[in-house]
Amino acid sequence: MPDPFRTRALRVLAEEAWAGVPDLAVIDDDRLEDDLGLDSLDRIDLLMACEEEFATRAPLPGAVIAAETVGEFLALLEAALGKEGADA
Repeated sequence: MPDPFRTRALRVLAEEAWAGVPDLAVIDDDRLEDDLGLDSLDRIDLLMACEEEFATRAPLPGAVIAAETVGEFLALLEAALGKEGADA
């Protein structure tokens, strides 16, 4: 059974990285900048899109945008949201 948090987070990531191509397959080892082309401004947009997707009231910490890989991003995002936020 697919992880709903991961599915949602990857959809947001793909939409931000490829301007509306949500079905693009990414793997945990993909590098946000080198492989996905996300520069610092794109990462801020990604963070804001995740805040909207997961309906968090508090801003997500900047550490989330400092992630180097997709796997790091997902782990930091899930930790920042907490279990309840990731399941929302």
